[in-house]
Formats: sequence, structure tokens, C-alpha cells
Amino acid sequence: MDVVRPQSLAENVAFIDGFSGCGKSLVAPVLSSLDRGELWLLDHKFEYFLTLAHFGEMKKSAAKAMIRLQADTDIYNLMIARNTNFRVSDDSSAAANLLEERYRRRLSRPDGDAVTALVLEKRPILYVMTHFIFDISGLLFEAMGARMKAFVLCVRHPLWLIDAWYQGRWDERIGRDGREFQLCYERDGSVWPWFAFGWEEEYSRLSPLERSIRTVARYIDRSRSFREELSPSDRDKVVIVPFEPFAEDPGPYLERLSACLETAPTEETARVLEHVNVPRVHEPGYLEAKKESFEALAKEQGLSPEGWLLVQTLCEDYENAYLEGR
Repeated sequence: MDVVRPQSLAENVAFIDGFSGCGKSLVAPVLSSLDRGELWLLDHKFEYFLTLAHFGEMKKSAAKAMIRLQADTDIYNLMIARNTNFRVSDDSSAAANLLEERYRRRLSRPDGDAVTALVLEKRPILYVMTHFIFDISGLLFEAMGARMKAFVLCVRHPLWLIDAWYQGRWDERIGRDGREFQLCYERDGSVWPWFAFGWEEEYSRLSPLERSIRTVARYIDRSRSFREELSPSDRDKVVIVPFEPFAEDPGPYLERLSACLETAPTEETARVLEHVNVPRVHEPGYLEAKKESFEALAKEQGLSPEGWLLVQTLCEDYENAYLEGR
């Protein structure tokens, strides 16, 4: 028996993914402001389905059915403001994305077949934010097929990613902190975060800073390899949005994303851009200052020569790809 979801409701879906601290929360509100855009969602269930299937702990047919079902559930609930986040202090709330009035109105909207008809007529865009699962998202592309219009891959200079992971103490929190929600696995009496699979010995012996560096490096390397393995049609759906160029000039990226999503900026887009302080001008020497700050941290923590070399390689690759001439 294969679990299936033969019908569909959410026909226009985009995923926003990237490592912690890469700028997903900067890009997502702008996307929600585009024509037919809905409030972006933090829905961890997509991550869980992919992770479980990746480890063979969930049948692939079941994972694909659940991915399709969750997308349809999410768009239906958004259309009637069910489970909508109205916490003003949250980046993912309707208020923080300047959409509170829209979803307040929907609270009194009847549910049922009229909502289904509205979705099919208006073709709303469902935006789902995930956390560093691009390299295991093959099943996501399979499950959504033509319904996935774009996979927005947010990237940022590695020093900010490493610092965000290290300062967040994620290696200490995952599997221990009740307010942390990553999946883990148990092997030989030890608990590991899902992304440590296959390099547990190295993960366990590294210092917190070197573990942060290696975690970032593996995600970047695996994401690059996965993108190269995608079919040409799926690769075209992947839109890489580097934080620094987007923050300075979002125009080219919005043009590309609008084409993928068959949408366009609205009057609200300008308001949202101003709200998130985009475009912005980076202070002269901001990158040099970050490098000096990281160098001080690395010396304090006794970063190994191998760690230094890896950091330098990551920085050079990123700067050559996205910051050349800056």
C-alpha cells in the first residue's frame, strides 16, 4: 500500500530556505508583499517529513503525500486566518509583515467550498520558510512537482553564519533544550543532531567554534552538490539570494522571483521594503571589521590551522561569487 494525496489545492508554492542567520526573515516579508502573496509560514513539518524520509524512517510515498497534504492545509488555513500568527513581536506575524488587517478580516470569513473556489480563482502563493534542508530536499521537488514555482535559497557571508551558529550555542541546545525543535537520532547510547549523521566522531571531538565552522561548511558544500544534481527544470526554480547584494539592491532579485512566481510587486512592496530597511548602504569597512572580530574570537578559542584554512576558503569562495568588486 502506498499513501497518496491525489488531489491538490495549493498550486503556487515557494520555499524559502537557508542556514541560520542568512537573511530569510529579510527576504520573506518582501515576497509576501508581491501580488497574490500570502503571509509566509514557519512550518517545521516539511523539515520533519524530509528528514525522516532521508533517514529511511518514513516511507517516501508517505512523506510525499504528507508534503502535498500539508501544503494544501496551509493554504486553506491562511485563507480563513486559522492558526494565523498575530503576535506583534514575532517576525513571522501578520503585523510584522504589514498584513494584519487582511487576516483580521478573514477571521469572520465562512469556511467550506467557497474558500476552495476562492483559492482556485485567485491562485494565492504559499510561502513556506524552512531551515537548512535544501541539500535533502529532493523529495520536496518530487512531491510538489509543477506546483513548486520557486525554491528561494538565501545565502550570506560565512563569517555571519558561523558567528550566528556559535553565539546561538546550537551544538549545546539541540537535543537538550526543550525550546529547540530539531530532530535527533540515537546511536550507541549517544544523541546526535540529524545533520551530524556520518561524521559523528569528528563532530564530537571538535571545539564549539570548529564544530560551527564545519557545520556551515558541510551545508554549503552539500547544497552546492545537490543543486548541481538537480534536473535543468528544477535547477531553474532555485533562486539564490545573497544577503548583501539583496539588501543593497533588491530589484534584480525581485525581477527574477516575480518571473518564477508569475507575479509582480504591488504598492505594498515599497512599504515592506522600507519597513525592513531595504535598500540599505553597508557601512564602509563592515566586512573588514567582521573579519577582525572573528580573528579575535578564533585566537581566543585556539582555532586550529585546519579550521583557519577552511574559514578562509569559505570566505574567498563567497566573496568571489557574490561580493566581487565591493
